[in-house]
Amino acid sequence: MYSRLNQNVLNRHHWVDLCQSFHDVFNDSGLFGIRMAVEPQQAGRAATIMCGQLHALTGDMMAGITQEQLTRAKNMLKSFLVMGTEARMIAAEGE
Repeated sequence: MYSRLNQNVLNRHHWVDLCQSFHDVFNDSGLFGIRMAVEPQQAGRAATIMCGQLHALTGDMMAGITQEQLTRAKNMLKSFLVMGTEARMIAAEGE
């Protein structure tokens, strides 16, 4: 299964070299964003596309996110956080 960014950006815009989401989790908040790599003359178009993709997550455009997709994303995030904790514990035990 491909991500929305793969389907909606990389497959439709040949001039986009990289498009991926990122997130950081903190104690009481978090940060989510999209990064893209394009040639400098395409920066304006890239910004418009990124804004459209972020709006698609919460707005009426493209029907937003379904409850099933939200539940799946939450489960993936939980798994990612647990796996990251285990990897750090193993690294600390090895020192």
